[in-house]
Amino acid sequence: MFGNVGRPLSVKTAEKIERTLQVFERSPRTSIRKAAQKVGINRDSVRQIVVADLQLFPYTIQIHQRLSQRLLEQRLEFANTIVELIDNDQCDVNMLWCSPFSSRWVCE
Repeated sequence: MFGNVGRPLSVKTAEKIERTLQVFERSPRTSIRKAAQKVGINRDSVRQIVVADLQLFPYTIQIHQRLSQRLLEQRLEFANTIVELIDNDQCDVNMLWCSPFSSRWVCE
Protein backbone atom coordinates (compact mmCIF):
# COMPACT_ATOMS: atom_id res chain seq x y z
CA MET A 1 0.00 0.00 0.00
CA PHE A 2 2.75 2.48 0.88
CA GLY A 3 5.66 0.98 -1.08
CA ASN A 4 9.14 1.08 0.44
CA VAL A 5 8.58 2.48 3.91
CA GLY A 6 11.24 2.58 6.59
CA ARG A 7 14.94 2.18 6.65
CA PRO A 8 16.43 0.31 3.69
CA LEU A 9 17.77 -3.20 4.32
CA SER A 10 21.51 -3.48 4.82
CA VAL A 11 23.53 -5.05 2.02
CA LYS A 12 26.29 -5.90 4.47
CA THR A 13 25.55 -9.60 4.77
CA ALA A 14 28.15 -12.14 5.85
CA GLU A 15 28.18 -13.51 2.31
CA LYS A 16 28.92 -10.11 0.73
CA ILE A 17 31.59 -9.34 3.31
CA GLU A 18 33.24 -12.69 2.52
CA ARG A 19 32.99 -12.09 -1.25
CA THR A 20 34.53 -8.63 -0.81
CA LEU A 21 37.39 -10.13 1.21
CA GLN A 22 38.00 -12.74 -1.50
CA VAL A 23 38.16 -10.04 -4.19
CA PHE A 24 40.91 -8.19 -2.30
CA GLU A 25 42.78 -11.37 -1.34
CA ARG A 26 42.94 -12.43 -4.99
CA SER A 27 44.01 -9.01 -6.18
CA PRO A 28 45.03 -6.48 -3.48
CA ARG A 29 45.35 -3.68 -6.04
CA THR A 30 41.67 -3.88 -7.00
CA SER A 31 39.91 -0.54 -6.76
CA ILE A 32 36.78 -0.06 -4.65
CA ARG A 33 34.84 0.60 -7.86
CA LYS A 34 35.94 -2.67 -9.50
CA ALA A 35 35.33 -4.63 -6.30
CA ALA A 36 31.80 -3.21 -6.17
CA GLN A 37 31.17 -4.41 -9.72
CA LYS A 38 32.48 -7.90 -8.92
CA VAL A 39 30.50 -8.26 -5.68
CA GLY A 40 27.37 -6.64 -7.12
CA ILE A 41 26.79 -3.91 -4.54
CA ASN A 42 27.32 -0.17 -4.68
CA ARG A 43 30.69 1.47 -4.18
CA ASP A 44 29.86 3.12 -0.84
CA SER A 45 28.78 -0.22 0.61
CA VAL A 46 32.06 -1.84 -0.46
CA ARG A 47 34.02 1.06 1.03
CA GLN A 48 32.09 0.64 4.28
CA ILE A 49 32.77 -3.12 4.33
CA VAL A 50 36.47 -2.61 3.57
CA VAL A 51 36.98 -0.03 6.32
CA ALA A 52 34.58 -1.20 9.06
CA ASP A 53 34.47 -4.98 8.66
CA LEU A 54 37.72 -5.95 6.96
CA GLN A 55 39.70 -3.14 8.63
CA LEU A 56 41.71 -2.47 5.50
CA PHE A 57 42.87 0.96 4.42
CA PRO A 58 43.76 2.40 1.03
CA TYR A 59 47.34 3.25 0.23
CA THR A 60 49.61 3.59 -2.74
CA ILE A 61 52.94 1.81 -2.80
CA GLN A 62 55.63 4.33 -3.62
CA ILE A 63 58.95 3.24 -5.03
CA HIS A 64 61.90 5.54 -4.51
CA GLN A 65 65.40 5.54 -5.87
CA ARG A 66 67.95 3.95 -3.55
CA LEU A 67 70.26 6.54 -1.99
CA SER A 68 73.99 6.14 -2.41
CA GLN A 69 76.27 6.12 0.62
CA ARG A 70 77.49 9.62 -0.30
CA LEU A 71 73.94 11.02 -0.38
CA LEU A 72 73.10 9.35 2.94
CA GLU A 73 76.16 10.98 4.48
CA GLN A 74 75.18 14.38 3.03
CA ARG A 75 71.69 14.09 4.50
CA LEU A 76 73.07 13.11 7.89
CA GLU A 77 75.53 16.02 7.81
CA PHE A 78 72.71 18.43 6.89
CA ALA A 79 70.49 17.14 9.71
CA ASN A 80 73.34 17.43 12.23
CA THR A 81 74.09 20.98 11.06
CA ILE A 82 70.46 22.03 11.54
CA VAL A 83 70.33 20.45 15.01
CA GLU A 84 73.56 22.22 15.96
CA LEU A 85 72.24 25.59 14.70
CA ILE A 86 69.04 25.12 16.69
CA ASP A 87 70.92 24.06 19.84
CA ASN A 88 73.19 27.14 19.60
CA ASP A 89 70.19 29.46 19.08
CA GLN A 90 71.51 30.41 15.65
CA CYS A 91 68.31 29.18 14.03
CA ASP A 92 64.79 29.91 15.25
CA VAL A 93 62.65 26.84 14.62
CA ASN A 94 59.61 29.06 14.10
CA MET A 95 61.40 30.79 11.23
CA LEU A 96 62.55 27.55 9.58
CA TRP A 97 60.78 27.00 6.28
CA CYS A 98 60.86 23.66 4.50
CA SER A 99 59.29 22.75 1.22
CA PRO A 100 59.26 19.49 -0.71
CA PHE A 101 59.60 21.59 -3.87
CA SER A 102 62.77 23.38 -2.88
CA SER A 103 66.27 22.24 -2.03
CA ARG A 104 66.97 25.44 -0.08
CA TRP A 105 66.59 26.04 3.62
CA VAL A 106 66.55 29.33 5.48
CA CYS A 107 67.48 30.21 9.04
CA GLU A 108 67.12 33.85 9.96
